[in-house]
Amino acid sequence: MNFNSVALTKSEAKKMRESFTCSTNFLRSYKLQLNFYGIAIKDIETGQLERNSEWEFRYSNLTLHTHNYLRISRIIMSLGELGFVRYKKPLVTFFQTEIEENGQLEDCSDSYRKFWRPLAFDEDSASYALKTRESPSDRSESVFFTHMAQQTDRYREWEAGEQKWETELREVWRVKAQEKIEEDQKAVAKGLEARERIRRKIAEREQGQLQKQQQKQQQKQASKQKQEKKEKKEEEAEEAEEAEEEEEEKHKKKKKKKKVDIDAKQPKIRDQPLHSDSSNSHGDNNDNNKPQKQNHSS
Repeated sequence: MNFNSVALTKSEAKKMRESFTCSTNFLRSYKLQLNFYGIAIKDIETGQLERNSEWEFRYSNLTLHTHNYLRISRIIMSLGELGFVRYKKPLVTFFQTEIEENGQLEDCSDSYRKFWRPLAFDEDSASYALKTRESPSDRSESVFFTHMAQQTDRYREWEAGEQKWETELREVWRVKAQEKIEEDQKAVAKGLEARERIRRKIAEREQGQLQKQQQKQQQKQASKQKQEKKEKKEEEAEEAEEAEEEEEEKHKKKKKKKKVDIDAKQPKIRDQPLHSDSSNSHGDNNDNNKPQKQNHSS
């Protein structure tokens, strides 16, 4: 809403209705706005409407952006105030058909019942007069329809120019539609590329996590094997030490047994020197006697 705008006065509206140029400019604006909603004028004289070639996309846009509903209410009032009152009912009837018969624009049904239909079909009601502040004279027809009925040169010139303008406009719309399609395709391709990059990043991250897990598992396994080797080595060392101690114990026992055996035999060995000593003593006596014999002989 433009808060700096100024309300159209009744005298200004009257001047616009009486101006062929203002009327044709308004009609062109009406066509453009209808096209934005997915609608086209089928009959310029009666204001009968039809869907345009892009109606599906335009309908979805109209349903999505509900602020357009208020604009449609203003369009209906403007049609009556600017000399195109005959276009009001065809516009509202078109929405009625789409909503109630064709199952389209169902989100607009509330606005249709409460606002649009009363603005087109209840012009004589007190509520309408209170809302629009119109009188019947404010809804007089535009001079445009007089020119149309009389097929004046000015009207024919406008009609030829309008046909050319519509042809050029349709080409512009076609090009823009094609550009939009290409733009959408690029956006889709870009989105797919972005999705693929994300997918690759996720795959790389998962692969990295898997590698880390494998490394940790390998490290854990290596550490376990190292610990097992260490424990085995310690066990073997303990076994070797035990075997050595056992061998030493055996050796001690063997040595002790040998000593016992020697000790057991030792008394017999001690008796023998006694005999040898006596013999020696006898021998000594003999030896002692020898010098005596020698001395005696001398």
